[in-house]
Amino acid sequence: MPEGDSYTRAADRLRPVLVGHTLISVDGAPVVRKWSSKLVEHTVTGIRTHGKHILFDVDSDVTIHVWLGMPGRWRIRDVAGRTVAVESESRRGRRVNDPRGAARLILGTEDHVATCYAAPTVEVERTRVIDRLIERLGPDVLADEFDWDLYHDRVAKVTPERVVTDVLLDQRVLAGVGNEYKNEVMFLEKLHPLTPWRTLDAAQVDALADRARRLMLPNAHRSGRVTTGVRGASLESWVFERTGMPCRRCRTAINSEHLGDPFPRITYWCPACQA
Repeated sequence: MPEGDSYTRAADRLRPVLVGHTLISVDGAPVVRKWSSKLVEHTVTGIRTHGKHILFDVDSDVTIHVWLGMPGRWRIRDVAGRTVAVESESRRGRRVNDPRGAARLILGTEDHVATCYAAPTVEVERTRVIDRLIERLGPDVLADEFDWDLYHDRVAKVTPERVVTDVLLDQRVLAGVGNEYKNEVMFLEKLHPLTPWRTLDAAQVDALADRARRLMLPNAHRSGRVTTGVRGASLESWVFERTGMPCRRCRTAINSEHLGDPFPRITYWCPACQA
């Protein structure tokens, strides 16, 4: 499932084939075709990420914004049609070679074609308009310099009765954390997912963002997703997708349940370590 690290990896693969290159063809969603005159024969000047969003800046002062949601995937081919790179993940973050779904964005240069499949959101607008939309998000968890001031401003506005599992997924508070990292962060910080936000002190609030960064940054530029520090089948996560299996700390069976409001998400925790 694409989380902030997935977007960073995708950007790493897309920059060499798009940035500094002129677009000779575009296709995909209707909005892409609508803006084709501002895209075709124009140069991609940069590719940015912010949380779960990837932004393609073009020298015509427009930006393409993509949110992959759950199903979105990328494939890069050379002009001969050979696959150069695939950024497509299974639920455990492992890359697979079959990104399915409708082509929502196709960007062609003289040498490569980058295609995004099945993304729920693909939009094109003036760069200043897109930037205003991104400003609504919380600080990027994977930013080189994390914006602690913005984070403190956003957490100060959290409703006290909200629970930790919901706040960690709120992109207006912290941009980039998804369901897998949510579970791993709560386990390592020894917080039950239904812990009310009002019970956390300032140190615990900061520790959530710091822990998310420490888990995600090592995965941002490598394939796969590891939160335990150990690669290998059934070894890569602390609690995620380990229902009924023994806790790696205390051997208590891991619980799972759909928790959260208004959109419950599958949540995993150790009933002993996260009492």
